[in-house]
Amino acid sequence: MQQPKPIPGRISPGARKILTEFLEHAGSRQAVICLLKGRADESSEEKWGFGTYEPENIRSLERHLAGLGHCLLYELDRMVVAIPQFDKLDEIIGKEMIWNDRELGFRDYSP
Repeated sequence: MQQPKPIPGRISPGARKILTEFLEHAGSRQAVICLLKGRADESSEEKWGFGTYEPENIRSLERHLAGLGHCLLYELDRMVVAIPQFDKLDEIIGKEMIWNDRELGFRDYSP
């Protein structure tokens, strides 16, 4: 796996707790949080969600994204996350990740 690329931003305590607990129950010590944005159906708005990638997934996606000139792994506030949707990075960089009423999101903050 490649070294994660540091990006500015922050993870709120509530979001960090949810992600850490999710990783603890993922069943693999090598799993990495994956951040994705999409629609649940055609009529809904796009929302952030998360899951995990295993090393096999990471290696495959790293090669693919490297061929496009992008990376997969990032370090956000001391946590390694996979962000395969490089077109969504502007929504994350310099923002605070929050967990609000069972929903992941990003908001502006003052460092």
